[in-house]
Amino acid sequence: MRNLLVIISSVNCILFFFNQSFAEVIDGEMMVDGLKRTYHLYSPEKLTDQNKLPMVIVLHGGGSDGQSMMRYTKFNDLADRENLLVLYPDGTDGNWNDGRDAPAINNRQDDVKFISVLIDDMVARHRADSSRVFATGISNGAIFCLFLASKLSEKLLAIAPVCGSIPENYAVTYSIARPMSVMIINGTADPLVRYEGGMVAGERSNRGAVIATDSMVTKLVGMLGCSSIAQSIDFSDSNMKDRSTAVKYVYTDCINKKQLIFIKVTGGGHTWPGGIQYLPRYIIGNVCRDFNATSEIWKFFNHQVQVN
Repeated sequence: MRNLLVIISSVNCILFFFNQSFAEVIDGEMMVDGLKRTYHLYSPEKLTDQNKLPMVIVLHGGGSDGQSMMRYTKFNDLADRENLLVLYPDGTDGNWNDGRDAPAINNRQDDVKFISVLIDDMVARHRADSSRVFATGISNGAIFCLFLASKLSEKLLAIAPVCGSIPENYAVTYSIARPMSVMIINGTADPLVRYEGGMVAGERSNRGAVIATDSMVTKLVGMLGCSSIAQSIDFSDSNMKDRSTAVKYVYTDCINKKQLIFIKVTGGGHTWPGGIQYLPRYIIGNVCRDFNATSEIWKFFNHQVQVN
């Protein structure tokens, strides 16, 4: 598993180097609990006024980094169109302390505190609107998204984890103090964070276990007080070669106008829909091409601004 993470990280860095404009990114660092923490902030090319901007925090997966997520997600292109800030923090040793009881996950650092301090800094110095802060991420970053929702709900308006679920070791007690909107995007053929739950990356990985996706959705429906009957919307199977299809389940009538959306990617792997096939299918599974996760996530986030 460690070798796989190194390969993923190396591939990501190479792709980032050849596909990004460094002049548009602010690379920053800060000390948190005696540890140097780093991040990368993307500001839109044209700032037309002095108003506060919405900010999306994009969290990388295990063994990766913030710069790599720029290539994965292409949130920077969206930021230019929609006039928003995108923040790509770096974990410690390529990982986030997402609360899992797992020997392979570095848990010596307080990543919740890091993100909290980082949000405050972005609000104070970079025009981020404290009422419009969102978080998304993949894999370890997705699990950390869910952890942040439970630990930092007062600073986040909504989250959108991709390829993640709630760890088994705190699933029973998991709660969100201040209800927020949640979008889940998970693939049924994810070989690393399995749809049916269980050990992450296999039995011998020492990376802990998560609950099944359906169990997570049921838990969130109850937690957010949503109707248990969802409206289902099929995405057009526009790419017949991607070996996957997708359905969006929309849960309404939630507490305080909140919303729960679950996008089930049948045949989807440990990948960002609409993104790159960063490793072969036999390692990470299929990339769904029938919708773009970045666009769907921003549409979901932006909707929360309109209704709250």
